Amino acid sequence: MLQPVETIYIQHNFERVLQGDIYKDIEYPILEMDEKNAVNKLNLITTQYIAVLSQDCDLEQDYKDRSNENGKQDKHLDYILAIPLFLASSLKNGSHLSDLGYISESYSSKDWDKIVSNQNPRYHYLMLYEEFQVPELVADFKRYVTIPRSVLYSLKTSKYLATIDTLFRENMSQRFANYFSRIGLPEVLPKETSSEQTSNIN
Repeated sequence: MLQPVETIYIQHNFERVLQGDIYKDIEYPILEMDEKNAVNKLNLITTQYIAVLSQDCDLEQDYKDRSNENGKQDKHLDYILAIPLFLASSLKNGSHLSDLGYISESYSSKDWDKIVSNQNPRYHYLMLYEEFQVPELVADFKRYVTIPRSVLYSLKTSKYLATIDTLFRENMSQRFANYFSRIGLPEVLPKETSSEQTSNIN
């Protein structure tokens, strides 16, 4: 039986990025498109908090390959998958996407309790841990980004807060994968209704 723990976070001094790393105030470039879907300009986006989602084995192989001057480059990662983390209070009141000009729904106490207990498949709740300056955060699985590896590594030393410990990061990764791979099925009409619609069309 697993024993209770006081926190889900650790801190490390590895030179490489780890899955589950949490960074604050990461600024990364994105291509902005015009109305004709043509590249208009390069914009810099700042996200308050992110957690790294790329698999740790991929991150480790990338780091080892780049450290070996005679190695091959087929395991290099050009981009690292991450997920923005929002302050729980702002997500609860629906203001977490206001910087983008989006209007979001707010959550009642009952619905919020489901988010905090990770019973809502769209969201993943991360607890407060003041010792590492980690506030109460929530990942919205509809929001995910890829950050250039070079950008994340250049900001790693100054922006790193903590790392979600192994078992807990795997839990978040699995929940994200399940949400990302969900299948939307069309409504299946009863046979007689389908036949009636066909005859009406004819």
